[in-house]
Amino acid sequence: MNVHEDVFSKLTTRLDELKAQGWPERLPEEVASLLKKVWPYIQSEDSSKLFAYKLKSERIENPAWDPPVFTFFIERHGATVNGSTRAEVQEWTVDLEKKRAVMEDTRRRQLTPMSPKYNPAEHCQTIARLVASNDDHPWLKWSPDKSRVTVNIGLIVPSGHCQQTEIARRKRFRAKLAEMLQAQGWEQASYNKYVRKQPEGTS
Repeated sequence: MNVHEDVFSKLTTRLDELKAQGWPERLPEEVASLLKKVWPYIQSEDSSKLFAYKLKSERIENPAWDPPVFTFFIERHGATVNGSTRAEVQEWTVDLEKKRAVMEDTRRRQLTPMSPKYNPAEHCQTIARLVASNDDHPWLKWSPDKSRVTVNIGLIVPSGHCQQTEIARRKRFRAKLAEMLQAQGWEQASYNKYVRKQPEGTS
């Protein structure tokens, strides 16, 4: 028996024992370590979705052993690197006899409470009133003649959310504000910058 076959044998033996004893709340570190060791020898079209070092005891959930098939769920946090508040939960089926693994399903799990839905109307109405009356405000940066204004969107729709959420909120804000300011005789010159329209027949 070669080295990796010995590890497969140890893993199946421990899984037999756990099944007989009743599964603990958390998969023992020893079992997770054995699974990591055999993972490189298991073939899977989905192998790029789960590397051996990710097989941590605290991430593996609902293990089940129906020889020779071991199934488990594992929580993945890759998306949180980009600011997402949700983790991906993958369901894996591993045939330890055929040395094959299949990722059967995935679902999303909310890790932290979702931010409330953002409605830009209130902020846009405030800015439209300020612009209409040429008022100074931290949200606005006027040109000396007040024919141009730059909106400080970072103070109105701050960062700190998931990147996709932040981009979507700012996009909705710009669209709504452009609509309101256009009705007041302003047009969008570039991102967050607006210019007062010249009356027709003037240059």
